[in-house]
Amino acid sequence: MEMRASEAIETLGLDLTPQIPPLSFSLFDTFLHSHCSSCFISLSNPNSNPNPSSILYYCSPHCSKLDSHRHFDSGEHHLLSHILQSPQYPTTWEGDTSDLRAALRLLHHFEEHPGTHKPDRINGLLSNRERMLEKSEEFRDGLVRVREGGRLMSLARRMRDGDFNGFDDNVAEESVLSQVLTNAVEVQVSEQLVVGVAVYGPSFSWINHSCSPNACYRFSLVGSETLALDCGTEEELRISAFGDEEIVKNVTILRDSAGLCHYGPRIIVRSIKPIKEGEEVCVSYTDLLQPKATRRTDLWLQWQFICNCTRCSALQPTYVDRVLQENAAPNLGWDRSFDTDESYKELAGFFDEAISEYLSNGSPETCCNKLEFMLIQGFWEEKLQIDPSLLSPKFHPLHFLSINTYTTLASAYKIRANNLLAAHVEADCHTIQAFDLSRTSVAYSLLLAGAVHHLFLSESSLIATACNFWISTGESLLRLANWRLSDISHSSVLMQSLGKCSLLQKLESEMGFSRSQTFSTKTEFEKISKGFTDCVSRISLNVWPLLTQGHQYLKYIKDPVDFGWLRTTNVGVAAVFATETCPCCYCVDICCCSCGVEASERKGDRSGVFQLGIHCLLYGGYLASICYGRHCSLTGHVRNLLCGGDNETPFVS
Repeated sequence: MEMRASEAIETLGLDLTPQIPPLSFSLFDTFLHSHCSSCFISLSNPNSNPNPSSILYYCSPHCSKLDSHRHFDSGEHHLLSHILQSPQYPTTWEGDTSDLRAALRLLHHFEEHPGTHKPDRINGLLSNRERMLEKSEEFRDGLVRVREGGRLMSLARRMRDGDFNGFDDNVAEESVLSQVLTNAVEVQVSEQLVVGVAVYGPSFSWINHSCSPNACYRFSLVGSETLALDCGTEEELRISAFGDEEIVKNVTILRDSAGLCHYGPRIIVRSIKPIKEGEEVCVSYTDLLQPKATRRTDLWLQWQFICNCTRCSALQPTYVDRVLQENAAPNLGWDRSFDTDESYKELAGFFDEAISEYLSNGSPETCCNKLEFMLIQGFWEEKLQIDPSLLSPKFHPLHFLSINTYTTLASAYKIRANNLLAAHVEADCHTIQAFDLSRTSVAYSLLLAGAVHHLFLSESSLIATACNFWISTGESLLRLANWRLSDISHSSVLMQSLGKCSLLQKLESEMGFSRSQTFSTKTEFEKISKGFTDCVSRISLNVWPLLTQGHQYLKYIKDPVDFGWLRTTNVGVAAVFATETCPCCYCVDICCCSCGVEASERKGDRSGVFQLGIHCLLYGGYLASICYGRHCSLTGHVRNLLCGGDNETPFVS
């Protein structure tokens, strides 16, 4: 089954579906007492529960009224309060129980709304139970988990009914649990916070995966007291089902889109590329910054299919996939004798080992030392045997292991700085050392964002990842510049200079500071992205030396945004941006070089850090407005940083 566009979609950031309420949902165990189990909104007073008889917490009596009966009638209450809490019912189930609880709720939903069933589908939703049984040796661990989960679900339902006379084979419970494992998505309520899982009907669940998707999805959390009973059915559904006619006929997509739950975290599918009428609409199920072999392995283990999307089935690897596994950058002193397959396999294992050790012993300093030496030399054990002056980097700076390492190092250096400040509040020497650690953290954040941006220019489906990294980098740069975020708008000198930048003015308009509603076309999107690349490349010319001064590895990175210094053939960028001209020549009125915003010529001037941070924040917010809408949490976060909480006041006049 698949979903196709019912009309041509020319703009980016257009909702393809109305808000779709879930068929079933559940919070992760760790959020059961901090978030409402009905609407997933964070509780203002976690110690107050409108329904004391329930183990779940709710934000209001209305939410409690909507959800409490499902909690009890599905058997979820018995699972949580009796079975999993009593030694009388030993179990091999380990970890979070959200999948079990969502499956109990989904099975109860199917009992309330009977539909058509096939061996591999219930009410149109795919279940992989039959496939797992056919290949039991290959999916042994998954099958063991499904069978144990089905047993616990059956026990909870029998305890609910007070019926312990005989046990069936738990086929229904196992099938529905398999449905949850196959179709559930994690509900992300902010950049880094995933609070639970939800299962949606065919209008979302029939959207297939692609490693080069043309759509993404966002969530809408609304307190149930404000929900309209019709759940927004007047909104337009711009996609339609395609596939087995019998299955399509027996599933009412529009009714599913209107929702049968009438509450819970809603999902909306949005366009991130132009889509032709009749073209399949796809989203991503996995991390798109991993190489093809890793992506395929992850998809097979989780969903039991081999991806044959255009990116995976290309006769020649795409530019992004080629660079993610690139061995070394030519003509730059990178060690090209490095054996790609075996050495990188060993280094991947070493990286995982270093991360595991970091998580277990909590030493960010050891983690930084190991990972940075790995970037340069390859193996930690060689550190005492080689003169550091003779070292040359083993990793290509855009290799997927390098990108993963930058992510960890940015976080680890930030933790080191915070720990040092917390331990030595009034010591000036430690403040200076903490600043140096923060400076290195920001450098890795900028390098990470720049590396992903370089790949994003060739594969625009990386937009969600790029927006998160640019926002994080922008915030880190502003903090490093030592300005109070709430006082940014009062810096008149910087306001006057930044106000000359037409790119910033355009980004503000696209982010929603203006009241008019606009949508980006592909041409406008490319124009803005190219202008942004030129702006930040020029500003970073003087900021980058400040951030990397005295650093053993970062000194090899000539420019963290414009990777032309690698002398690679960027086929992908040429494919996306058809012009081969200098970035500042294609549109003289959109980049900083022509409108007066330039980095300070004095190395170390913090105004350059500030300018760079503003550009990163606004561009990240612009990308977020495409992925998630103008009023999402990320764009709101950017507006708060730039306006000190006054979202109505534009930052650039």
